Amino acid sequence: MNQKGQGLLEALVALSAAVIIIAGMTIAAITAVSNSDFAKYQSLATDYAQQGMEIVKQQSQLDWYDTATYSGTLCLPQGATALPPVRVYACSDINVGNMFIRQVDIQNIPPSPSCNNSTSPCCIFGANVDCTKNPQSCSSQVTVTVKWTDGKCSSSSDFCHKVAISSCLQDIYRTQ
Repeated sequence: MNQKGQGLLEALVALSAAVIIIAGMTIAAITAVSNSDFAKYQSLATDYAQQGMEIVKQQSQLDWYDTATYSGTLCLPQGATALPPVRVYACSDINVGNMFIRQVDIQNIPPSPSCNNSTSPCCIFGANVDCTKNPQSCSSQVTVTVKWTDGKCSSSSDFCHKVAISSCLQDIYRTQ
């Protein structure tokens, strides 16, 4: 009787060890797949942000006057070839790749001597200029942000991941 109980105990210990090992391997595999998905989504988001910045840069090179009049937040959907005319507070609907939100934030920076104290990397030096009357003399700070959600976010409507690319645009044909 003693040996039957001992054999049963050994079997339970062996089974418990096997379950712990399998559970550990399962957790490691799930974590690896999750990290792989995150890296894939981050790479896609970076590509979409770069595409958005290229659209803004191309538009500014084709028509600086029109581009310099943009200010605020714009939603830039997939397939867009130019900035949309409608400004928004923030983009809230998925507009790229069935899971991403891409938005463009443009801030016009007037050139002025006060640029010395500005935190903007786009601040250009020169005389005070009213950008609403003479936008050709301004530069713009542009940030393209791409956001997405996944199982790591607190809720499915919480876009807790993002990639942001910033750049400064100026009229390249402006005379000094």
